[in-house]
This record gives sequence, structure tokens and C-alpha cells, in this order.
Amino acid sequence: MLRASDGKPGAMRALVILTLINLLNYVDRYVPSATKTDFQKDLGLNDFQSSVPLTAFVVVYMCASPVFGYLADRDWSRPGLICFGVLVWSVATACAALATDFWTLVIPRACVGIGEAAYATIAPALLSDFYASGYRNKVLSFFYLAIPVGGAIGFGVGSGLAAAFGWRVAFVAVGAPGVLIAFITLTIKEPVRGALDAPDVVHSNSTSTGGESKNQPTVWQAVVVLFKNKEYLFAVFGMTMVAFASGGMADWLPTYLQKRHGMEESMAGTVIGAMTIVGGIGGTLSGSWLAEKMTDRVDNPYFYVCAMSMIPTVAAAILAIAIPNMHTCLFFFFVAQFFLWMYTGPANAIIANCTAPIMRSQAFAISIFLTHALGDAISPPIVGAISDASTLQTAVSILPVTLFFAGVIWAVGFNTVVSSVPLLSGQQDVEGAMELRKNSLSAITVSTASRKSIHSVF
Repeated sequence: MLRASDGKPGAMRALVILTLINLLNYVDRYVPSATKTDFQKDLGLNDFQSSVPLTAFVVVYMCASPVFGYLADRDWSRPGLICFGVLVWSVATACAALATDFWTLVIPRACVGIGEAAYATIAPALLSDFYASGYRNKVLSFFYLAIPVGGAIGFGVGSGLAAAFGWRVAFVAVGAPGVLIAFITLTIKEPVRGALDAPDVVHSNSTSTGGESKNQPTVWQAVVVLFKNKEYLFAVFGMTMVAFASGGMADWLPTYLQKRHGMEESMAGTVIGAMTIVGGIGGTLSGSWLAEKMTDRVDNPYFYVCAMSMIPTVAAAILAIAIPNMHTCLFFFFVAQFFLWMYTGPANAIIANCTAPIMRSQAFAISIFLTHALGDAISPPIVGAISDASTLQTAVSILPVTLFFAGVIWAVGFNTVVSSVPLLSGQQDVEGAMELRKNSLSAITVSTASRKSIHSVF
């Protein structure tokens, strides 16, 4: 369990606020999937067209993420950027309710991506400056609990409101609260950047000594440096394979249950919401707990948990799609959900711990770009196109394959990279982290061979 003393002053407040906003983020993101059948019929869209709004959102989201990552690493106010992002996505979500055809739905959903890019790239890096590396697995696991909870609320509330009042009311209802909550982010005090990081991480790919903003890399420089970081690459490309499968399934699962098993739209949303919230919370917390337990047993505990969790995920997903009985299908979908979420905290902790504070927001931004560009930006329309050409069951059958590749990538990472060792164990506090960092900085001579700066690279 996290304690207030585990982070810098204001850390717990920041974690609660940012997790609440992340909850709204995922409520908003999955309402279109929950109401797909309604707006598809109302606007006269085919299966492929009905998936384009999600893809438009993801494309804009991934393209805008590096921009906001760059601004955040340039000492712009991170709480201020987050406030801007929440306002934009909330207004855009509500405006989608005014859609009258394909394009008037796609455009506001694309604008949602601008707002969410400002939030999703910055929040994990901001939290990483409140907590030392030994706590980040727990912190980010808690932060990302908002994904299954928010997704469940999005499916449940979205389908329920659509059934009772129409899909347009659902869009307005999930967009309005964000306008009010956005300004709460301005109460978060900006922490010193890199103050709780180990010296080798602070100096990696950077000439900064932490807490300063000298020699920040451009986006292109950050890309070049990060693509030389094997730990980062294995983490991100494994996440990309998961994003392809989870994005396709999230967008099409309600429709799949309606078409293959004859569920009503509201029931499908409720069932998926329940599976997501129980499996997501259980899987995320279990993955975080297991990663902590494995720290003293394997060299790369975070990669180990990510890789091993894919074995039951793939098996359960295949059975869920293949078995014709509805109740058995739902059981295996739940099992797949549970084990799928186990990667969340460990994988994001790898990114936070293996990148320098001076480019951490950009590291998360680039990971967002890659996971969406090669993942859930393309999987929903691919599933839709295959469904139009054959059957939806055939289309969703491709998704477990990418989960298998995710496990392979993480298994290779487990066996080939040197892990970023957390600075703290669970028993050490923030004062200990800062003292360790102070003593280490005074004792370490950063060699040219082992600590290349941005300027030495270029």
C-alpha cells in the first residue's frame, strides 16, 4: 500500500487527481464503442465506417502526443497543459452529439485526440517526479487502474444511457463533467524534475543533473536516443501488440456479442463493463504485486510478469472466440481480461525507470505514438473490413495472434536486456532517495563512454 510519506509533498494529492481524470479519459474513450449500434443505424454507417471515428481519434492522439511531450520537457507548466487537454477533450466529446453524418461524427472525435494527448503524455512523467523509481510500479498501477474502471463505466453508462435516452445524450453526459474537473489540475504543485532519480538515469542521454532544463532534446533527438534503448523498445513494442488486440476487441466486442450470441446492446455493455472492471482491477493489482514479489527472484521482474501473463491471455482469448456457448465464451473473455491487464504497471514502470527525466514526457509520448500507430489506430478498421468481407468471428480471430507476439517480445526482453534497478525498496522513503542521490552525485564521475549526452550523439 502507498503511504503519503512514500512520495514528495503533494504526491498523494497529485496521484488522486490525475487518476480521477484518467478515469474520465477512458469513460469518454469507450462510449462510442458502447453505442456503436445506435449511431451506426442513426447515421447510416457500415461496419468499416463505424470504426473510423475511433481510428480518427487515435491518429490525432498519437500525432499530437509528441508535441505535448516536447512542450512538457521544455518546462511548460505540466498541470496547465493537462488542464488544457481535459477541457478540449470534454468539449469535443459533447460536440459529437451534434453529428448528422459520417464526417460530423469523425471530426469532433478526432479533436478529442488533441485533448487526451496533452494529458496522457504528461501525467505519468509528472507522477514519476513525485515518486522514486522503487515506487513507480505501484504508483503507475494505481494510476492505470482507471483504464479498466473507466472503460467499464464507459461501456455500462454509455449503453445504458443510449438505451434509455439515445446515443447523443450519452456523449453529452460523459463530456460535461470534464469541463468542471479540468481546473482541479491547477492545484497540483509542479515537482522538481529528476530529483528522485538515480544519477545514472539522470545523466543517461542527457547533460542535465536533474531538476534543470538544460540541453533538452528535440523530438527527433529523443527518438534517436530512445531507439538505442533496448529496454524501452522491448517494453513499447510489446505494448503495441497488446494495443492492436485490445483496441480491436474493445471496439468490436459489444457488437460481436450482439451478432454472435444475440445479446441486447444494453446487456452487452453491462456484461463487458462488469468483466472489465473486475478483471481489470484484479489483473492490474495482481501484476503489480507479482512484479514486486519477483524482484528478488529474477533479473527482469517487470519483463517476466509481462511475458508470462500473455500465456493464459492468449489461450483464454482463443477459447472465448471458438466456443459457441455464450456463458462459456464470457467466462473465457473474463479470464483473458484478467491476465491481459497484468502488464500495465510493470510495462509503464519500465518506461519511467529507463528514461532520463529530461525526456521522460517525450518517452511516454513516443510510446503512445508507436502503440497507437501500429496498434489500436489500425485494428478496429481492419477488423471491420474483414468482417464486411467475411464474418465478424473470423475478423476477431486475428487478435489473439498479436497477443502471442507481445509475449514473445517481452520474453526476448527478459532474456536480453539489463534491467533498470529500482532506486528504492518498498521500505525506504523519499528523504532516503534524495540523500542517496545526493551522495551518489558527489561520488560519480560520468565517463564519456558510459554517459553519452545529446550533444555527443549529434
